Amino acid sequence: MPSRYILSIVFLAVFFSCKKTTSLPAQRQDRILEYKVANLTDSVIYGAIDDDSNLITVYVPFYFHLQVIDPAITVSEGATLQTEPLPVPITDTTASYTIKGKDGSTATYRLKIVIQAPPLVLQELSQPGDTLAYPVNGYILNIIGNFNTLNLNDFSLQLSSDATGHLYPMNLGSVQTMVLVENGVYVLNSPQIPADIESGLYHIHVTMFGQIKAAMTYPILIYNP
Repeated sequence: MPSRYILSIVFLAVFFSCKKTTSLPAQRQDRILEYKVANLTDSVIYGAIDDDSNLITVYVPFYFHLQVIDPAITVSEGATLQTEPLPVPITDTTASYTIKGKDGSTATYRLKIVIQAPPLVLQELSQPGDTLAYPVNGYILNIIGNFNTLNLNDFSLQLSSDATGHLYPMNLGSVQTMVLVENGVYVLNSPQIPADIESGLYHIHVTMFGQIKAAMTYPILIYNP
């Protein structure tokens, strides 16, 4: 058989084999298609949706100063959202949403909120060989750091005992406590030392927006007056 006929047969075989199609797998009917943060002015944040792990990740820049996110959720055609889309505090780590598809299938998506902010840097109160001392139930005059907020609700402070490792939350609800900017520097004024704390050396821990954390390297001394 002439070689040109053999080549023609091979070409036709390849051509018709390439015409064969394979059906794509059907899409799940219990999906979240879009997750949108709706409580912003002149801006919108969309969540990143991972259908394999049923995870919604929302990245929130710190400069929006959001305390909660108010979601708007789009689901698969014919599906229903079984969880009421209530506002979610940005510190919440337990929020989830259950969707029921029109075929009766269900899926639950977890929500992960990630605050985007620069690393927190604190100015030390004590120095090597110079440990500052404060009385029980007293006030620390100034804590300085790149807080990037004037809202006390964005802060939480704790004192960790060098002796026991126990954590004591500091009071930010005093009328004396405020945060302000002095000469371009953020200053947290007069957080209160707990009244039930024991005397000893303690490290100051600061948490911003529920996620961004830093601790001072050198401890302070707390004493009973």
